Amino acid sequence: MERKIDEIYDLIYNDNSTKESKSFIRIVEPHLEIIDQNYSNGDYEKYFKSTRLLSDYSIQLANDGYLKKALPYLEKSIQRFENDMKLKEKNIFEEPMYEALIWNRGMINFNLQKKKNAEIDFLKLVENFPENDKYNNWLKACSDRKYGIMEWTFAGIVVASIFFSFILEPSDGIFDKLAIIGIIVGLFGGLTVSYIRKQRLKMK
Repeated sequence: MERKIDEIYDLIYNDNSTKESKSFIRIVEPHLEIIDQNYSNGDYEKYFKSTRLLSDYSIQLANDGYLKKALPYLEKSIQRFENDMKLKEKNIFEEPMYEALIWNRGMINFNLQKKKNAEIDFLKLVENFPENDKYNNWLKACSDRKYGIMEWTFAGIVVASIFFSFILEPSDGIFDKLAIIGIIVGLFGGLTVSYIRKQRLKMK
């Protein structure tokens, strides 16, 4: 017999016990089709219960290392919080579960090499929790990598220009000038990026 959302919710939460990730996932997964239904705000109790179940499920998946599997459920859970009619008039980050969902999505995207997406979430967290060192450090990690790539790119321009000018020794003076321009651009660009990165880190 198919369980209703209220029965599933009671099955998970009624005893107030803390369940390990694997145990929680094992209990929830047979009922995912019911939990994942598009409940309306008009029946708020069901909307709330399904949102909590889906949110906890997505976080438990992330905790247990199922990153790719967790991501779409995190997205759905975040969307449900953002569509929650009772949260429209308040700062949604006052909801600890929403904060946890954004954090987990950021971490997963970071580990899946989707650094731009991760940076967006970490920036949201820093804006709402500026004193939180963990959020600040992960945002810096995203920025460090991005600026590091740019610095190496400019360094590559310098090396390539030096190689072209002094190793290959082109006879045409135009190429010498281009090589010098490349060295100047590479050095200036690298120093500029390094300065910007240091300034950004001071601001965060």
